Amino acid sequence: SFLTRMRLKDKVVKTINPLQVKYEDHFFCDGFPVISEADDEEVILNLLEDFKKETDINVPRSMVPPAPNVDLYKPKKRKRSVKSSEE
Repeated sequence: SFLTRMRLKDKVVKTINPLQVKYEDHFFCDGFPVISEADDEEVILNLLEDFKKETDINVPRSMVPPAPNVDLYKPKKRKRSVKSSEE
């Protein structure tokens, strides 16, 4: 090949531990699940179908994360601001 003629490639090194694809990473964004068992079945199947079209990787239905057991939409509690009265 032209890389060996140009002396850019001398040795080919193979990794001991090849990279493995983690399908679970595609279902999370900033630590929060993009989709879970709490969503409608049709929504889950549409997402898996779109994922297969985009990446050509078949992800089984069993890999969808379980429903969260905490309320993700619970607002933060704010401390009351103390109003000082001037006399």
